[in-house]
Amino acid sequence: MSDVAMLTQSAQASLGAKDYGAAASAAWAVLNVDPTHEHAMRLYALALHGLGRDADALAMAWRLVTEHPRSPLAQYTYASLLHESRMDQQASAVVDEALRLDPTNADALVLRGDIFRTTWGAKAAEQQYLQALRIEPNYAVATHNLAVSRLRWGTLTQAVRGLLVADSLNPALRPMVIDNIGLAMARVLRMATASVVFLAVALIVVGAADDDGMSTVLPRIAAGVLGVALIAPLVWVMRTVPAAVLSTVVRQRLLLGVRMAFVALAVVLGVVTAVVGANPVSDVAGTLLLFGVFGLTVLGFVTGS
Repeated sequence: MSDVAMLTQSAQASLGAKDYGAAASAAWAVLNVDPTHEHAMRLYALALHGLGRDADALAMAWRLVTEHPRSPLAQYTYASLLHESRMDQQASAVVDEALRLDPTNADALVLRGDIFRTTWGAKAAEQQYLQALRIEPNYAVATHNLAVSRLRWGTLTQAVRGLLVADSLNPALRPMVIDNIGLAMARVLRMATASVVFLAVALIVVGAADDDGMSTVLPRIAAGVLGVALIAPLVWVMRTVPAAVLSTVVRQRLLLGVRMAFVALAVVLGVVTAVVGANPVSDVAGTLLLFGVFGLTVLGFVTGS
């Protein structure tokens, strides 16, 4: 094996190990021998980016596409660095060129999806990820990014299932998977927490009506219906998120566990009040639930959960 080949292989291995300094040194040694070596230029640009030298990385990537304009990998590398530098308009044109040269480049399709998501929103990106998955059905990053693009009302279940599949395909994605499943749970549990306000009002009305000697039938029915309705988000969480994953998410986002416990408590209070009517607990429960909603809303705003 030639010195150039050995140095290139060393640069590739160092880049994979995230030893960006060693990768840059090895790639630069190759470029001192062969200044237009495509693979070494790519590795050097990526190593510079890893070192935080973004301007130098972009300059090298520009040299790369100038020397190798017909290389889809060169175009992809330049587009990815432009995207990382938030220069998405330029990145879009370059990734289009990469896909013109190689329409089956799944990496470039995922990158274009990422650019679309940043520029036009999540829904615009989905077709790019789906096309990448048609080419490489087990492409973990495409599966993950498609799931992230579906983290919205109406497709949250699909999103979580996609994240779990991505985790099974590539365990290295687990930190991002856990974080994004946490986002999906937060969206559902925030709505559930806010909905407790209506149950709290019903409980307060039950207590007030009982104190005034009025019928409590209607507010008790309302409390029961609202309490039962709040079971739905808890069931969604338990059915959609496996226990081991749920445990990990809650350990990282303790407030999500608090929200689940709070909603479960609200369910119990609503159902009990509907069955037995006004009682010493329900007399104060409505007010306490209102304070709980307020407190969790403030904490959620501060922590993002």
